Formats: sequence, structure tokens, C-alpha cells
Amino acid sequence: MQIQKNNCKNNRRPGIECLAFTFYSFYTEGFVRQLKEYNPEICILVFDFDKIQIYAQPPGFKSRYDIVPYWRPSCFSLSIVKPFVFLADMFITVKLLFYLCRHLRPQKVWVENTFAAVIFSIFKLSGWIGKIIYMSGDWLVNSNNNKNLISFLGSNVFFPVCDYIACVSSALVLNITENISSARRKFWGKKITGREEMFAYSLEIKCASEKISDQKQTTMLFLGNIRPDSGLDIAIAALKQLREKHDFRLKIIGHIPPDYAHYRSLIAENKLEKYIDFAGFIKTGQLTEILQNCFCGLNIITSRHSYSSVTLPGKIFHYLQFMLPVIATGGVGHMQEIIQKHRLGIIIDPCGDSAAAAVLEIFRNQNQYRRNILEYIKTLPEVRYRDILESV
Repeated sequence: MQIQKNNCKNNRRPGIECLAFTFYSFYTEGFVRQLKEYNPEICILVFDFDKIQIYAQPPGFKSRYDIVPYWRPSCFSLSIVKPFVFLADMFITVKLLFYLCRHLRPQKVWVENTFAAVIFSIFKLSGWIGKIIYMSGDWLVNSNNNKNLISFLGSNVFFPVCDYIACVSSALVLNITENISSARRKFWGKKITGREEMFAYSLEIKCASEKISDQKQTTMLFLGNIRPDSGLDIAIAALKQLREKHDFRLKIIGHIPPDYAHYRSLIAENKLEKYIDFAGFIKTGQLTEILQNCFCGLNIITSRHSYSSVTLPGKIFHYLQFMLPVIATGGVGHMQEIIQKHRLGIIIDPCGDSAAAAVLEIFRNQNQYRRNILEYIKTLPEVRYRDILESV
């Protein structure tokens, strides 16, 4: 578990404008581009599942680190392993942020990770950084992912305490949904933030062409991590029904889950081996080509108490960026109303019959749904990250 280094010597440049620590998500390209245009005195770190990559560095400074890999064992998804993976991640993150903040002394920090925000809060006390902008993208309290005591304590004790520290230390808290702000106030019984605002998002089309083709595609897409409440078993059951009507297929993109054997067995029982593709993890740059034959995206969350219900499910926005209509359940929270209002897809009950009917509806009218998505994206206001930074 070593950090990849380059051999360049470091020239210290204290007092840069901003250091940003962001997740790779649907808005990352626009975020990085705007910050680079805003001020060259900036350092941008992007977290992407198994690594942190430095996307931008200020002139005259060359970090000894270009890519910081995280420890991701093959048994990564097992509950007993996750606490150790988390501790390893924290050690690596502290080491990297310690190095950068000690040398760069950023006047402002933009951070989208609750635990990294705590690290920055400590550095703020030491005088190494200035003001913090904390974008809160998750609220893990009372989520359905608490399978054991460690997971329960992590989500319901450790996380809210870290979120509290991040909030009280920040000059500005950006909530990705109003649900997160409400859940936080309800948990503590009071408002703990100073200044807080809603994060307004925009989307960029990523598919090869915005042109609506008359050719109908036949592949459904399941993108992201497979959890017990992800509804993949429902998608498999729906595919069995759909195969009786048309040559439908299912593509699954994401890391192989620990209960992979269960899904393989389920697929074999329904004789669907030839029609379901477990593509594994795919680099973002390859998605445009790989998703060309897909016509809809699945997000069949089976629980209304999933953590996705209070945030913005990133997979939905990835679907929309590739102009794929969404089949989702009420577990997507805030996005349910938007999907229904703008006809970006169909909201269903979490069952095979409902999913199959929705797939057929979108298959027959996929071009109209794509037009709806295109119109919706064009109505979204541009997010000016520069204005947010200058406001603190």
C-alpha cells in the first residue's frame, strides 16, 4: 500500500487561493474546469473509489504525489473488512492532506467528504488553512446499511459527530438536498450550522451525440454498487418476463459484490446467462462507447429508508447524462418528484411485474424520453463555483 511518487522536488508556495477535495461525480468535469479558469493558485484532489488523483496544482509547486492509491482488497465489500479499509483510507488521506496543507496553506478549502472535513477542521485550528466550504452529500444516520454493531455505531454515532465538527468549523455548508439539512436539525434538535445553502447542480451531456436516433436499443443498464436493497434480483426477474416479448438484455457495471455467487445462481436458475453481462468496473472515459446500446437505467431501491432517499443518487445523474430514461422507486427520495414532473423515466413499486411494465413503456417510447431528458438538462441553471468561493 505505497503511494506513487514522482521524482520532482517541491517548491513551497504558501497561501494559495483554494484546495479542493471532491468526489468524482456527475459534476466533476465542470467543477475542475471552472476552478482552473477561476484562479491558477489552486490545488484540486479528486477521490475516485480506489484512489485520489491530483487534477490541478498551483504554478511553481509540484507535489511529490500524483496518484494516491487506496487499499482495496478482493474482499473489500465484506462487513468485517470495511472498518480496516476505512482506517487505512483515513491514514492515507491524513498523510496526503497534512503534506499539502503544510506546504500550500490554502486560504479556502472546498471539501465534500465528512471525515476529510474533520481533518481540515483540525488543520484550521493549527492555522494551516483558512475558511472551509463543506458540501454535505450524505446522511448515514438510520440508513438500512447498518448490518452489525460496528456499522450501526459508525453510521449513528461516529458519522453525525464528524458531521457536527465539520458543520461548526465551516464558513459555508452546502446541502445537496433539503432532506439532509432537515435530518441534521432533527437529529441534534437545533440548527448547528452557521451559514448554509442548497447546492444547485447542472448536467453536461456525455453521450456520443445529442441526436435522437430512430434505431431502438434493447439493453437495460444497472450502474453502481450492488447492495441488498439495490433491486438487482428484481431486475433479473423482470428480464425473464421481458425475454418472452423481445430480445432484451441487461448490462451490469460496477464492482463485483460479495454475494456475487447468489446472483450468478439466480441468473442460472432463470437461464439468463447469455443475456446478462457483468462488465465489472469500467473507467469513466470508456462509458460513452460501452453504453451506446443501452436504452434505460435501473435504480430499483427496495427500501424508502436507504441513505439514497435523503441525498441525490449519483447513478441517476449519470444515466441522464447519457440520455438514458430512469426506472426507479420511491427510494430515490427527492429525485422521485423530478423524474415524474419532467417525465425523465418511470417510478415503480419494487417488484418484477412493475419493473417489466416500465421497461416495455420506455422501450416503446425511448426517443420521447430522451427528448424529455435533453430538454430538462438544458433548463438547468449553470453552477458558478467561482461565486460560491468568493462568497466566503
